Amino acid sequence: MRINALITLVVFLPVAAVAIVATAAGTRISRYREASREAAGRVSDALGEMFGAVLAIKVADAEDRVVDRFRTLHFPLNQRPSSSLVVRGSRSMRHLVREPQE
Repeated sequence: MRINALITLVVFLPVAAVAIVATAAGTRISRYREASREAAGRVSDALGEMFGAVLAIKVADAEDRVVDRFRTLHFPLNQRPSSSLVVRGSRSMRHLVREPQE
């Protein structure tokens, strides 16, 4: 009984290729997952501070600066929302709303 080298290569080369691709993809996915966790942590920390300091923010008339800071945490420079996402409302009541598309 002999082992056919061609059939062995046909079977094991795709397996090796899939293993290499899966390892490379796993590394990239791990980096994205870590970046996502860090971003979520920054946003959660900022929200906690904002809710804890509502009175101080109002007294300092700093609502606009706080909203701008939150936007920089939530939307990194390369992922800014389109200009249709705007802040509308009175100074004491800010809401993020989407403008209708024309």
